[in-house]
Order: sequence, then structure tokens, then C-alpha cells
Amino acid sequence: MIVFIAQIVGGIAASAVVSTLFPGDLNVRTTLAAGVSIPRGLFIEMFCTALLIFTILMLAAEKHKGTFLAPIGIGLSLFITQLASK
Repeated sequence: MIVFIAQIVGGIAASAVVSTLFPGDLNVRTTLAAGVSIPRGLFIEMFCTALLIFTILMLAAEKHKGTFLAPIGIGLSLFITQLASK
């Protein structure tokens, strides 16, 4: 319960910091590339997320001698999925 409250307070604090740093409306828009339909974009997102989760489970969830290298593998996996999904 304490962790839940701490996360809520942290989210509120982060929101206040962002509001202070960027006054006014943020004009942020996410679009798919030309020729990519919404179902295809959803599939690409789900596939890349599944690859990232699989990488995290295989590298970081199991404790062994090479666990200290897990952040490198996870970062490379994220980088590759971002490049492939653009």
C-alpha cells in the first residue's frame, strides 16, 4: 500500500515538474507512417513489445553469472525494435 501511494505522489510530482518546464499546451501527435493501417500498426507494436518482454525475461529474470550484462542486452533489444518498427 505504501508503494502504491509513493507511486501516485511521484507521478503527481513529475507532472508538476513537466508543467513547470513546459508552460502552455504541448502539441504532441503520434501518427503511423504512410501506407500503414491501424491494425498493422497495432500488430507491429504488440510484436515489438513481446520481443522486449521476452528479452527482459530471458536476461534479467533468471539470476546467473551474466546477469550484470542484462541492461546491455535489453538496451540493444529496445534499440533494434525501435529501428525495425519505424
